[in-house]
Amino acid sequence: MGKAVFRVYCDAASFNNGYKNPELPQAAGIGIILSFNEKIMQEYSNIFDGENISFGELKAALTGIDLMYKRILRFKAQISKPYNIEIYSDSQFVVKGASVWMKGWIKNKWRNNAGNEVAYKEMWQQLLNEYINNEDLNITFIHVKGHTKSKDFHSQMNDRCDKMAKAEVKIWKENI
Repeated sequence: MGKAVFRVYCDAASFNNGYKNPELPQAAGIGIILSFNEKIMQEYSNIFDGENISFGELKAALTGIDLMYKRILRFKAQISKPYNIEIYSDSQFVVKGASVWMKGWIKNKWRNNAGNEVAYKEMWQQLLNEYINNEDLNITFIHVKGHTKSKDFHSQMNDRCDKMAKAEVKIWKENI
């Protein structure tokens, strides 16, 4: 198989994001698609009760990387290291957080520019320690403009992930 590039598409949707209405509960749904050569390998979705959209976007990326890495390890004899994984997200929080902001957070002992602890610090540290610092992986975070209805493959996968995440939220709302 040689040098392969695996792609993870991920998105999140939320209900009552940030507790805009404190009388109502909050949840974040995620949608993930794993792809190789523009062929879908796996789809995954889930819901997280009590969480907001930022949590959902980061959780989707982490879960997608984990699912892809486990798949790659099953075929590792056929793939040369480092394993190349591209993460496509419409979330600037995820893309910039992983590729730009994290360096400053580490330097500032996991504090943001305002001096506050970074939101979801433990999840960012998991991303760093388990995946970004893993010498067997070469992970690239790529921003894809969300909800464009464009015909290119990346946009179509983002739209599909968005629908999966929204479907999880819809089912969750029907059961509250």
